[in-house]
Amino acid sequence: MKTFIYLLSCVLLICLGSLFFLKQPDGTAWLKIRDFDKSSSILSTVDDIKSTIVIKSKSLMESVTPQETIYKWQDEQGVWHYSDTQQSGAEVYKTPDNLTVIPAEKTVPVSVKENISTEPKNKGTEQSKNNKLNKVDTLIKDAKGIQQLMNDRMKVIDESL
Repeated sequence: MKTFIYLLSCVLLICLGSLFFLKQPDGTAWLKIRDFDKSSSILSTVDDIKSTIVIKSKSLMESVTPQETIYKWQDEQGVWHYSDTQQSGAEVYKTPDNLTVIPAEKTVPVSVKENISTEPKNKGTEQSKNNKLNKVDTLIKDAKGIQQLMNDRMKVIDESL
């Protein structure tokens, strides 16, 4: 067993060493000492990419400026809410120094969204139902077409094997 391991390690060393002497079709060796050097082009490119990512991420984090005031309030169900805008009954919340605050997007409350409509609710209900049914029919046809396409592809793959 020792002899086998010795022979195997010798063969591996000879194979690895021969890569330094064997030539590629363009005349250069497969492996060079500088391939393992720290200043090789691949490693320097990776280092450049790392430094670029670090610089970009630092500048991105510096561009996010935290709000200085955060408000805290409790609703009727006892749930605590935090916001960067003043609400009725809200008190100023002292933020920890290591907390990063990113302002939320401005949204429309749900109650306001329900009152907004593009067309009257009484008119066009029959037409909207027909549109929805047409969309469902189109979806079903598309799904059947995709299923047929997948079946055809599976047949071609099975025939080629």
